[in-house]
Amino acid sequence: MKTFQWTNLIGILCILFGAESILSVVVIMIITDGAMLPGVFQSSNTSGPNPVWLSIMNIFSQLISPMFLVAGIIFLKRKSYAIPLMYIILTLSVFSRFASIFIMASQPGSEFPWKALNIFTMIGPVIDVLLFIIVYRISKYYFVDPDKEVYFWNTGQLGQPVLKRLSVSGLVVLLIPLSLFLLWEYVAFKDLGYPESSEEYRRYLPSFLQARFAGNYLGVFCSILAFIFSSMGLKLQEKGWRRLNTTVLILGILFLAINLWSMM
Repeated sequence: MKTFQWTNLIGILCILFGAESILSVVVIMIITDGAMLPGVFQSSNTSGPNPVWLSIMNIFSQLISPMFLVAGIIFLKRKSYAIPLMYIILTLSVFSRFASIFIMASQPGSEFPWKALNIFTMIGPVIDVLLFIIVYRISKYYFVDPDKEVYFWNTGQLGQPVLKRLSVSGLVVLLIPLSLFLLWEYVAFKDLGYPESSEEYRRYLPSFLQARFAGNYLGVFCSILAFIFSSMGLKLQEKGWRRLNTTVLILGILFLAINLWSMM
């Protein structure tokens, strides 16, 4: 992808992340008339009052999330401080996500932090790190050459067969969030009502996806993988492969946004 396309993609994603965070708080305030607002800053994995430092980190995390909205707008406008600001926001986001876990680990008899280090809780930090890598790779051309082709990974030493396998892998991985989306559409088409539709939807899923948002987390993870594989496959110059990888990349971003939005 060209530098300006990466710029637009990162800016839009950051705006979506920030808007989702703000809307989540607003919806909670409207539905509960502010009664459940303290729960936004309360860890759902603890009972009773949080340790002081954990409460501080939860509040810090909630304050960082809306800043993605501002950073995304500034990044799209190509301000002189856009790159450093994006580095700062992404670094603080990763720090805030792990700090709470390590603070919980310091509590006597606490087993939660190590159980929390699983594929689902790692999705947020992985997204932040991937965005950080992309920002770093386009930083050289961000102002001087917006039309410069920049690839997510340095695939110069990967042969054509490897790139083709990555492209196919991206398509296969994308089928998972696509299948989950189509399953939900099939269940929703029965017009059972939201609670009944959710229950019917879970009946079709394996046991490890029965938890709330587990399917969404899996969809987010697979969308990111499809995005990575297809962005690497864009190195292929044949029109057919470029069209395939471009389609997978766009759909990966679409399903990533759908799954993130559905978790509001």
